[in-house]
Parts: sequence; structure tokens; C-alpha cells
Amino acid sequence: MKRANNEAAKYRVRLREVEGEVEQLRQAAMSEQERAVAEAYDRGRSEERAEWEPRVQEAMVRSIAAPLVRDPEDVVAMLSWDGDDTEDSIKAKVAALLEAKPYLALTSEPPTPIAQGTRGGGTTQGDAEGWLRDQLGR
Repeated sequence: MKRANNEAAKYRVRLREVEGEVEQLRQAAMSEQERAVAEAYDRGRSEERAEWEPRVQEAMVRSIAAPLVRDPEDVVAMLSWDGDDTEDSIKAKVAALLEAKPYLALTSEPPTPIAQGTRGGGTTQGDAEGWLRDQLGR
């Protein structure tokens, strides 16, 4: 699986290089008006991507952290990432965070229940009837 991810990363890098070359050739063949329209389109795409990309990254962080931590929102708030983070790099960052802050991790033990009833020698609700009898002298 790791080999496939590395190979895919190489192809993504090469794809970006080829896309850049194609864009340069395309712009060289355009008129001034076509170039202005293309630049406006590219700016719009960049602005749109800048708006949705952080949300996608946060969702990826939450989905990776959810089975490992008590509250994935804590991980989102504590981690920093860039737009080129892969699933593996985010997993490594989550693991490093859990190593540094183990209290964030999920445990197999259920939380300790809080004692119910009164404290300091009072009665519990189940014993209220007996307490009332004692007070009335019956």
C-alpha cells in the first residue's frame, strides 16, 4: 500500500509539471483578450479552492483522528497542516500528538461513574422512607 501511495505521489508531481508546460504553451498561443479571460478564470478557481480546501483538510483530519481520540475537534485545533498533506502525513502528526498528549487518546476503559446520592452521611433516595419513619417516631 505504501509503495502504491509513493508511486501515486510521483505521478501527481509529474502531472503538475506537465499541466504547467501545457498551460505555458496554451498562453503563448492566445490573444490578449483570451489571456485576460483565462487569467480571470484562474483567479476565480484559486479563490474557490482557497475557500474549500481547508474544509476538506479538516474533514480528513477528523476522519483519521475520530477512531483514535476522545474529541477529534481537539486534534483539528492542535494540529497544523498544509494543503499538500497526505493521509500518511496526517496519521503521523496525529500519532505524534497522541504521544505528546496521551490524555487525548481513547481508552478501552469506561469513564469512572460519579457517585450518586448525598455525601457526608446523608440518606440516599432509596432510604428516604426509612428516614421519614425515624423522624416521625414510627
